[in-house]
Amino acid sequence: MKKTMLVVLVIFISILSADIIKDIDDWTTQQHQPFDAKDVATFMNGRPGGNINYGVESVFNNATTNYTSATSLDATHFVVAYRDDGNSFYGTAIVGTVSGNTISYGAEYIFNTATSTTYISSTSLDATHFVVAYRDSGNPSTGKAIVGTVSGSTISFGTGYVFNNSDSSDISATSLDATHFVVAYRDYGSISYGTAIVGTVSGSTISYGAEYVFEYNSSSDISATSLDATHFVVSYLAGYGTAIVGTVSGSTISYGVEYIFTTGSNYDFTVTSLDATHFVIVYKDGGNSDYGTAMVGTVSGSSITYGAESVFSTAYFYNFTVTSLDATHFVVAYSDAGNSDYGTAIVGTVSGSTISYGAESVFNNTLYSLDITVTSLDATHFVIAYRDYGNSDYGTAIVGEIGGTLPNSAVQIFPADTAAEMPQQVTVNWNYTARDNPTGFYVYKGGAVAADVAFTALGAYTHVFAGLVWNEVVSWKVEAYNSAGSAAADVRTFTVMSEPANPGATPTEIVYTEIVDFTGLDPAPLELPIINLGGNVVAPIFDLDFSPETVTNFTILAEVADQPNHPLANPQNCSAAFRSNFPSGIAVSVLFDFGGAQIPNQLMRWNGGNWEDISGLATFGAGTVLFVWTSSTRGEEEFAVNNGDGPLPVTLSSFTAVQTTENFARLNWITQSESGLIGYNIYRNVNEIQSFMQINPTIIAGTNSSEEQHYTFTDPDVEYEQTYHYWLESVGMDYHTELFGPITLSIESPIIIELPNASILRSAYPNPFNPTTTIEFDIKENEKGTIIIYNIKGRVILKETFDPGNHTFEWNADKYSSGVYFYKLQTNSYSKINKMLMLK
Repeated sequence: MKKTMLVVLVIFISILSADIIKDIDDWTTQQHQPFDAKDVATFMNGRPGGNINYGVESVFNNATTNYTSATSLDATHFVVAYRDDGNSFYGTAIVGTVSGNTISYGAEYIFNTATSTTYISSTSLDATHFVVAYRDSGNPSTGKAIVGTVSGSTISFGTGYVFNNSDSSDISATSLDATHFVVAYRDYGSISYGTAIVGTVSGSTISYGAEYVFEYNSSSDISATSLDATHFVVSYLAGYGTAIVGTVSGSTISYGVEYIFTTGSNYDFTVTSLDATHFVIVYKDGGNSDYGTAMVGTVSGSSITYGAESVFSTAYFYNFTVTSLDATHFVVAYSDAGNSDYGTAIVGTVSGSTISYGAESVFNNTLYSLDITVTSLDATHFVIAYRDYGNSDYGTAIVGEIGGTLPNSAVQIFPADTAAEMPQQVTVNWNYTARDNPTGFYVYKGGAVAADVAFTALGAYTHVFAGLVWNEVVSWKVEAYNSAGSAAADVRTFTVMSEPANPGATPTEIVYTEIVDFTGLDPAPLELPIINLGGNVVAPIFDLDFSPETVTNFTILAEVADQPNHPLANPQNCSAAFRSNFPSGIAVSVLFDFGGAQIPNQLMRWNGGNWEDISGLATFGAGTVLFVWTSSTRGEEEFAVNNGDGPLPVTLSSFTAVQTTENFARLNWITQSESGLIGYNIYRNVNEIQSFMQINPTIIAGTNSSEEQHYTFTDPDVEYEQTYHYWLESVGMDYHTELFGPITLSIESPIIIELPNASILRSAYPNPFNPTTTIEFDIKENEKGTIIIYNIKGRVILKETFDPGNHTFEWNADKYSSGVYFYKLQTNSYSKINKMLMLK
């Protein structure tokens, strides 16, 4: 019995993993840039159904806008139609273009010059045409529709065509296909009956069929959505919340039976179709504290059945709208009175007739978002347009992305954890170089947010903790965040120094201006004041001796530094650092006394791009360094003293070079762990004794993984019958570098290998295995191939690229646990996944 249960469990896990691998397979096939396990995890977490990430709010009209309606043209373009209260209440439209999560706009185009245009509803016909239906209050108050044609970001309009010669309100338009649409509305000329009409588009002209009444009672809160080219659904209030199916034949409409979906005092209905037989109705449930509620409707012919009511907002909400993303997902955007009237959106996921929701996500955190409209661009992106009360009622739009994941963690650099003897003002420093862009950073002090620092670009950031107390133990951390939440961050602590004997002599920075005019034959010394750091530590003392030259108005700036003086970190294990203004072309003798008994062994200078080692110029003593420096330009220079015995960011287990079938040099290296690493540089020479040159154009990014990583770099600039020496340099985030090598490779006469005419992945052997197995595969001529190994959860644990040819690859899984693994060969023309089992 136990054996049978085990077999069933293994089969279930295998099936589940196959689905995951299929998703990963489809995704990896589309990738054109290098990616790692983090990227795969981000993709897997980013499938629709939960979090929302937003771009930046983007204003499309610098005046009050009303009756806003948005419709998408394609995956990167949309149209917003609205009443422009800043321009005589004219009906106006504008094209928005989406690039990533930003929006750019074309010019505004007027479609109605009446004194007031209201009840605006827009619907797209195709990628370059849309229809706007509206009440033309200057006609007087007739229902009209007009065709807009888009070219780039410009719009041209036809003539407005009347579909109802009486006053019309609660107008809702929905397209059936590229030349047909339906308008549903409240007809005041027929005792407020609910009415619909078919419009047919030819170029920019519109012709209508007859008006067809779907409700012979006063109707309001009308919303229409098309199911396919001949069917649509209208939801409305006629005493009760009701919906009905309309069937179109040419320009005639026939209706099924009305179906009530709620008998409570519900109102403000909006509806969107999921597919040809399903739709979602969203409404305010007056019988349940005005909670935001949604319901799935299923259509069979002209009949409708409903699922259960599903609450998504347990607070009063208003100005809401809904759009479908695909057949099982939709987005509701609304003003949330339960959260300061912030503009909010939520994702609904449909399974059969039930609905589950992600978390509510704020898109506008100022008071009141009004006239909200939402339209989907594709299955994971949508646009919300609204009137921003918190920004002068300006017309505003924002891009939302479904499936947003938490950002990467910020790399906290300074101070180091448990740092001591810190001054009363400390500048914390962190770095962010991940691929994703967070919204910003929460800087915590003592468990509370001390600052919210906006993300501007990849790189370094700082925040100053001022007014610290003597002997205070400060806990701090920096969390990168976006709308999905905050990334994890380690809590660090540092301790402020004890109160010194003379508190007035404890600056962290002094400026000493010396106006000197001397021409003597002997060097003229300039000694800066002693800076007391507290306790018995007295440092630093600068003795700057100038060679015989004339210097006037010369400023010396010295900073006590266990902290950075530039946007990057000091070198690893930096004991102390300082910066000073130097004259041009004058030899300056510098004695830097930073206190203590430790004898440093490294002097470094910041050259504007990285730290360079100038230890050869220095004489080291107990807590001192003496050197002479001549600056090539008048200005600031920065130096650091390093004890040089810190941990290395990289544990390298292999560094090899081989000649490829294309007769290039391919370098391979394997790391067992990485931390605090920016990446790698490759250096080469034909003589290992002479200096070498860097051959990689940009730094090769590291992964900072605690697991084994494989790297490859190809050097095509080699010649036959030549011997080359290669070095590998690791570059830490603190710009500490470590050099490995050299390794030697002799490029022999051309290797002529008959390449396979087809790519193929063979079975691994042995299988099951412990702990090594061999994978054989062929990659056909003119292609490259990638071997990828996944664990049972779909996580990429190895990825390596190979040239054309016959290959034998041995995988050692000693550091991994027993279980099922998948291995895949991916080329331009071939993709296959096999399964293997490790049993320890």
